[in-house]
Parts: sequence; C-alpha cells; structure tokens
Amino acid sequence: MQWPWVRRSRLAEAWEEASRGWAAARDARAEAAAAGDAPTVVHRQQESAASVAVDEARRPDAAERRVRELESELAVRDRRIETLEKQLADAVGRDDAALDAAGAAWLGHAATEYGWQAKSDEAAKRGAS
Repeated sequence: MQWPWVRRSRLAEAWEEASRGWAAARDARAEAAAAGDAPTVVHRQQESAASVAVDEARRPDAAERRVRELESELAVRDRRIETLEKQLADAVGRDDAALDAAGAAWLGHAATEYGWQAKSDEAAKRGAS
C-alpha cells in the first residue's frame, strides 16, 4: 500500500533541499565570479549533491519498499493461517466423527445392557409374582 501524500511530502522536502543546494552553488559561483575565480570542485560537489537529492526523491522510497515487502510477507502468513485453520477444522471434524461413533457405540452398549437388565427385571417380577 502506497500513501501518495507521504511520497509527495518527501518529494517536496527533497526538492526544497535540492533547491537550497542549487541556490548555494549558484551563490558560490556568483561570489567566485565576482572574485574572479573559476568554479571550484566544491561548487561542483554542491551541484552534484543537489542532483543526487533530486534523483533520490524520484526513486521509490525505501520505507515504501519495506511496506510493500511487509505486506507481501503478511499475505503469505495470512494464506498459511487460512491453511492451518482449514486443517484444524478438518481435524476437529474427524474428532467429532470419532466421538460420535464412540458415543453411538457406548449408547448401543448401554441400550443393550439396559435392555438385558430390563428383561431380567421383568423375569424377576414374573417369577416373584
């Protein structure tokens, strides 16, 4: 995600910095010309630094690039979480099915036991009467 206002403000700051650098270089050249000196290495370095600042401002910002990298990593992790959630739901479903089967078996056993008990109770009542 890129925030356009952040990029514009950084570009504006870099442009202002470059403008100040160019203005300083221009002033230095004017002073050198007034003194009769030719442009020096320092003047050229100031102009070069101003150009570099403008070039840096035109490139995608490192922070924006890092945000894109983090968003990509986050998307990968989100997909991994979704996969794990599906696997967990499948496992829970299998466990539920196993519990249902065990419960049905227990209920069947209990019903059988209860049925036998009920039959023996009836037989005992008949025999007692």
